Amino acid sequence: MLRVVLLLSVLGALSFAAGGCSGCAILGGEGEGEGEGEGEGEGEGEGEGEGEGEGEGEGEGEGEGEGEGEGEGEGEGEGEGEGEGEEPGDVDHPREVTLDYSAAIELSEDDVDCFHFTVAAPTYVRAELSGSCNDSNGPDTELTFYSDTDGYLGNPDYYFCEIVAMVLAVDGYTVCVNEWSGDPATGVTLSLTGVPQGTDTVGDETNPTADDLAIDVTVNLETERDTDCFAFTLAQSARVTANATDVDCASEHGWDDPDLFLYDASDVTTTYDYDYSSGEGACALLDLVLAAGDWIVCTEASYDETLYGIHLTVTETALSILPEHTVCDPASLTEACDSAAGAACLISALDPVSRTCEVQQVLTSGACTVGLESVVCSEDTGYFCLDPEDDESFECLNPSAAACSAAVSASAGNTSLAPTGSAGTNGSCQYGAGNPEAVASYTVGARSRVTIGAAFGATALYVRTDCVIPSSQLGCDSSSEYQIVLADVAAGTALSIFVEGLDGSTPTLNIVEDAITEVAQGGSCDPDDPLVLCEAGYECLGGPAADAFTCTVETTAREGEACVPGGNAVLCDTDLACGPVGGVTVCASGGFDGDTCANPIVLSGASGVAVGSTADYAGDVDADQFDDSCASGYEQLGSDVIFQVTLAAGQTLNLSLAVTDDSYADFGLYLIDTCPMTGAGQCVGGVDSYDDPEELTYQNSTAVGQDLFLVVDHYSSSGEGAFALTWSIE
Repeated sequence: MLRVVLLLSVLGALSFAAGGCSGCAILGGEGEGEGEGEGEGEGEGEGEGEGEGEGEGEGEGEGEGEGEGEGEGEGEGEGEGEGEGEEPGDVDHPREVTLDYSAAIELSEDDVDCFHFTVAAPTYVRAELSGSCNDSNGPDTELTFYSDTDGYLGNPDYYFCEIVAMVLAVDGYTVCVNEWSGDPATGVTLSLTGVPQGTDTVGDETNPTADDLAIDVTVNLETERDTDCFAFTLAQSARVTANATDVDCASEHGWDDPDLFLYDASDVTTTYDYDYSSGEGACALLDLVLAAGDWIVCTEASYDETLYGIHLTVTETALSILPEHTVCDPASLTEACDSAAGAACLISALDPVSRTCEVQQVLTSGACTVGLESVVCSEDTGYFCLDPEDDESFECLNPSAAACSAAVSASAGNTSLAPTGSAGTNGSCQYGAGNPEAVASYTVGARSRVTIGAAFGATALYVRTDCVIPSSQLGCDSSSEYQIVLADVAAGTALSIFVEGLDGSTPTLNIVEDAITEVAQGGSCDPDDPLVLCEAGYECLGGPAADAFTCTVETTAREGEACVPGGNAVLCDTDLACGPVGGVTVCASGGFDGDTCANPIVLSGASGVAVGSTADYAGDVDADQFDDSCASGYEQLGSDVIFQVTLAAGQTLNLSLAVTDDSYADFGLYLIDTCPMTGAGQCVGGVDSYDDPEELTYQNSTAVGQDLFLVVDHYSSSGEGAFALTWSIE
């Protein structure tokens, strides 16, 4: 995974080419000339300098140099001078700069100022305009990006002062500034900053970076869905303030928006607290009292994008610690109960409701009061505050205990049960009080797929691994089928099976074990066969071919490392995709073979299967651009993959294009003899029937060979998906 921690420093000074300027100011030159006297005159001078005055004569003025000129005195005149400096050029002649860089932008009518820089390693680049464009009455400036290799990259226009931020691959780039309507613009500043990728060592919530309060760091989220987390410990209850900010979230833009998440270190699967935008602007802020213990604070990007330069601070403020049984306020940010001693601010009386600092008592028997927090039943072990006699005499009881103590032993096949008594407990799929239940205990013989069913009067069926603990439930069915399938149950697993039924009914319980064949690491497997599974610790991974799966573990490939399109054993790192680059299939961020007409994927041999995804490609070709009937008369505006195939005279090409993911992609398939198309008559065949697979047959009926381009495209401009293209030449 590509990672970053340091901002790129200035790599070098700007390089300016010398150039002439008549009647204008160029910074940094001194000039020499000849002249006498005072008055209006003309003179010539060469120089580098900064002078004051208009003219070529000896004197001071706004001009291009100090010089001596012919004429008399101070006055207005004409002159020429040469000096160091270079005005920003247009897109064809940009000024050469290096990151980090800033410049004042002065645009005349219909002017464009362009700057070129080179990226030597994958780098997060941010271009930002500021100054007079922030004024609602100021100029509406735009930024446009170009790459040396791919040309135009984009021209977003969201704000008067535009900001563009993206990760750029190794290449040369040009950024241009213009005013939206072509009006002049002054008082605008362009800044270009870069952060090279590759060294982010901050862990996520499962592996946080250890730190002591106060935390004060700058982090970078280099990849989509990246999370940077820090662990800290509180010895006593304290007020903790966490703040995540960056250059945008507090501004009018607010598009680079960091979020905050807080976890109790003992359970990182459950968010303890979070915040998206309680800070300044859209920045994130958490301000709360935490108990003594281990905690983890994390920052993420609101929209799963990459995010750079997040300033994360976490500070601790000591509180006044209250003694036990003292009245407390859980919302207070100045005082708290003694959490180091196990006390918390709990409801200890109901009428009137009051909270005091108490060490909570957890009971498995005895009297209880619904609503109290200071004395509770042990719900984790199946005990609840119940009133079994409906006489307001509440006590901690396990509602499953009676049925579990009367459980009958069941074996594979059929077992007749007789639900009796009152409804003690329910499964998670039930609503209301339920019906009387009977419990059967069953132990699985071998690793199996276990199917459990109930019939003849059953109203509900649920299965637990611990009879008295509802949270151990494995499955529940209160529909008319009353069937639960446990896909993979280890040998020796004890199951408690609850069957509910109407009074007087005698439901039949049926248990079927289908033995699972276990495949060792490295052995061949079939992911669609429920009875052939990998040994513990391994998964059936591979593909996409049905015979290419083995019992293995999932691995992650970095940029340039080998992968298999459509397979799931080797997954490309975040922001990378698997595809052909230079004829070799690797994980890459772009530049795949088949992305342009100039770089098609060549189909060689008599037959084959090409797999991939149009999600990793741009849309370069439109089937009906010049021929309305090319792909069954439908536009093909989506991203496309371009192949090339050669057919000898009389040969026939057979094509079958299938969707291989759950995208329901509406693919089109067409053959053209010119790519990109430049006119009518260049499409020789195509199909878009919304069938899966799409099938196309084409015969070269000419007397000469044909070099054709085969385009896998999509009807919708937003459509994309994974595909398998099967082809043969006869």
